Parts: sequence; structure tokens; C-alpha cells
Amino acid sequence: MAYENLALKYRPQLFSDLVGQEAFSRTIKNAVESQRVARAFLFYGPRGCGKTSSARILAKTLNCHKPNDNNPCGMCPSCLEISQSRSLDVLEIDAASHTQVQNVRDVIIDNVNIAPSRDKYKIYILDEVHMLSNSAFNALLKTVEEPPEHAVFIMATTEINKVPATIISRCQTFRFKPINRDDIKKRLAEICNKEKFSFEDKALELIASSCGGAMRDALTMLDRIASFSKGNINTALTIETLGLPPSEIVEKLAVSILDRDAKGINESFKILHMEGYEPVTVMRELRNYFAEAFLSANNFSSSSINTQVISGRNPYSFAKLSRKMNRIIEELRFCDNPLIAAEMALYTVIETPVDIEALVKRLEKAEMSLSGNYTAAPSFSDSPKTQTPPKKETEEPLKDSSHPSLAWQKAMENISRDDPALGNFLSDCSIVFGKDEWKLRFEKDFPMVFCSKKSEYISKELQKAYGRPIKLSFELKKKAEELVDISNPENLESDTSQIQQNSAGESLVWKDVNDGGFEETFPEYKKISKVMKDRIVKIRKLKKSEKKK
Repeated sequence: MAYENLALKYRPQLFSDLVGQEAFSRTIKNAVESQRVARAFLFYGPRGCGKTSSARILAKTLNCHKPNDNNPCGMCPSCLEISQSRSLDVLEIDAASHTQVQNVRDVIIDNVNIAPSRDKYKIYILDEVHMLSNSAFNALLKTVEEPPEHAVFIMATTEINKVPATIISRCQTFRFKPINRDDIKKRLAEICNKEKFSFEDKALELIASSCGGAMRDALTMLDRIASFSKGNINTALTIETLGLPPSEIVEKLAVSILDRDAKGINESFKILHMEGYEPVTVMRELRNYFAEAFLSANNFSSSSINTQVISGRNPYSFAKLSRKMNRIIEELRFCDNPLIAAEMALYTVIETPVDIEALVKRLEKAEMSLSGNYTAAPSFSDSPKTQTPPKKETEEPLKDSSHPSLAWQKAMENISRDDPALGNFLSDCSIVFGKDEWKLRFEKDFPMVFCSKKSEYISKELQKAYGRPIKLSFELKKKAEELVDISNPENLESDTSQIQQNSAGESLVWKDVNDGGFEETFPEYKKISKVMKDRIVKIRKLKKSEKKK
């Protein structure tokens, strides 16, 4: 007797055999019982979830001579012939090979009015119906909408988006969902017991998670593993047969990414290269690992993820990494060398910190540990435009133990929430933190006037955040153009408006870095440099028009 593979041997023959499609089974059985059977059906869903098998079961139910509880008996001539695909009244048509309008006319339209030879209905099963051309669909419209009383159309497709809406509207549609892992595992265990295979639960879980919700794929994998292991379905042989990377390698890769360890990634890929694992499969396992880590860290599900990997990390970093793995998987489909592409992609993932929130917390701790010089407050705004951070400006050291920048940050959050316009203007100013007075410096008049009118409200919010009253002053920044003509060294001595001091108390004078060859242009440069102790920042030469003024 010829060997029959498991996918065909255990193909569903009754509605009760369908796994994971209870809604469809119940609807069809009730329709048959109440004699409210439609004349056109459209089954859609992913591969291997039972669309064509359901079409055959429905055909057998409609034409069965001795139905049992709205199920086909499976023993009458009609049921046997349909199961063997040799019934004269049930025509299975592969739409992929009958795409043209002439094929549809010859096979369906010209013969649909012919009465069934023996059974009650003449049933047409069109598999992969989305492959029909537009002309073929148009030719079917009238026939599908008003078929003869003895005709029933059952169409199946994996891509319903390619089926015209005019066809969909004339059919009773059923969505076949992917079968969940638990149902697949349970079905595989039943088949293993019938076939007298020894198996491990972990091995069946691996098959169920690798088949993508398709029962046919799961049975094909089980058949292959059973042949390789001589009926011993254990975890090690299952991993080897399916080409899955060892869990130790996947975990090492995950930890290397989380720790931004490029050397660890390189060592893992050397092993993957020597063992010949598929890069796409490795990335899928890595994606699933991060997804399980996120769910386990949030106590959404139990998982075998090592708790040492999860503890102390932001759970949402796992979700971000899982999403990045999906992008890498998409890129690998179009690469001529997926192994190198996958490794390089992971290096780009660790280039930037994965957990930005943890980095911000570390920076805040470092900022709190600083003492002595003032720190300019960070910029906050509800506006989507890009804000430039305020410039640091200093006066004298603050001796109070509280931190003014944190108080300003807290006050800005409240102000931006209650008055977005005011918060937007304040985010553009720079702040000089004094002991009892804070200076707010603006680029333009309007923001300064606008904010000064609400100084009482700003002071009130600052007092809440800082714990003590603060005097505020509002002023315009000095323009950088108000510099003296340094071509005359006497101006440098008489007017020091361009000289400022840095945090170390050293004098600074501006030097325009955009002006090339300034040493030759300004003979006084060496003298100025000596006076300023080489602390020149910018030099700007006045134009002739400015000199006359």
C-alpha cells in the first residue's frame, strides 16, 4: 500500500474535524438545518487553515444521501466520490490555471444550466479565485448573482483584496482565521498518539510556533521530523530538522544587543555561519525572544525567558527591539548575502542606546551631582517645531542646596500645560540663575513683553516648584554685531563691550571663524592674542559702511 502523508491522511472530513473554525462550522450547520443555504460562498484566509477542506465538507453535506446531524455520512457514493475528487456533480476548478474568460465560459457558464447527474446540487469549487482575470470575473457576475436552483458556487482565496467588490457582494463570505498554537499542539498530540509516535511537549510547541497558524504546514513538519527521527519527536531533533538556532545562541545575541556588545554579536554570527543557520530564521527567533521578554516583564504571560535578562531593564525596550527585528527581516528578503546583512543590521541597532529613558535618568543623576557653576535650564515646548537649547550664562555660584534647573523644568511643565503660548515663548529664552533673582533673556521684543505681563503667574509657578520666592527680570540679549572695530587697538582698550568671561573667570574676545587669513588681515591679532592669553573666540571686522556711521 502506498504511503499517504499526514497532511492528506488527516485532512478534515467532517465539520467536527475542523480545528479553530468553530464559527464557520456552526453557521453552516445551522444554515443546512434551516434550509437557508446560500448559492454562492467565498472563503478567505491564510494558507493551510482549512478553506478547501471546508468547501469539500460543505459539498458533501449538501449532496449527502444520508446526512447525520447536519454532517455528511462519509459512506454514501456521493461522499466517497467527493472525497476522492471524482464526482460528476462537484467540479473542483483551479482558478490559477483557468484564468481567462474563455476558460470560465467553457467550464462554468456553458454547463451551469445542465442539471446534476445524480445528486441534489451541481457544485463548483473555485480554488485561488483571485487569480482570475477581470474579464473572467465580469463573465461570472450574472451567473453568481442568479444561478440556477441546482447550482452552488464555493470560492476560496488567500488574497481577498484581489477579488472585485462586485463578486464579494454577491457571496456569503467567511473569514478563516489562523489556528492558534494551543489548538495546533493539541491536534498534533492526537495524531502522534494515533500514529504511535513518541513525542515531547516542547517539540510540539516548536512545530506549532513555526507553522504560522497553518495546520497543513504543521502536519508537513511533523511528517518530516517523524521520518528523520524514526517516530521519536524530541526537542533536539526537531530543532535540527526545522533549522532553528539553539536557544543559547538566541539568548546570547539578545543580551549582546541589550548590552551593546559588538564582540558578542560577532562571535554569535561566527557560530551561525559555521552551523549554516538561515539568517531570516535567526532574526525571527530573536524577534520572538524580545516579544516574549516584553510580555513576561509585564506579567502578561508566563515564559521561559531567563529572568536575569529581564530584571533591571525597561520592558518597553524589548518591544522596540522586537519591532526593529521585523524591519530587518523585511530587508533580508531582498539581500544577496543575508548573513552579512543581518549582522551589519544588528550593529546599527546597538549604535544608539536602546533605552533612552534609562540614559535620561543617568544624565539627570549626573546633573544633580554637579555643584558650583549654574546650569542653564533645558528647553520645553508643546510646539512641534525644533527648539534650540538655551545658552548657558553664568553670574555667581548658587549656594542653595536645591537645583534651579529642575525647578524651572517642573514649572515649565505646568505653565506649558495651562498656557501653551506662554510656555512656547519661555522655551526660547535663556535663563541666568542668580541667588535671589533669575534673568530671562529674549531674542525679540514681543516675547519679552508678552512674558513680562505674566510675570506674577510665572513667579507663582516657580515658587511652587522651587519652594521659595524668586524675583524675575526680563531683558533682551545683546546682539553679537555690537562689536568694536579691532583694526584699531585703541578701541579694544577703550571699549570692552565685546569682552566676556567664561566659567573659569578668563576673558574672552570674539573671533569670526568664517573669516580666513585673519592673522594677515589684522596685524593687531598677535598683540590681542597675547593680552587675551590665546583665549580668542571670535573676531569681526566692521564694514566700511559701519565705520562711517
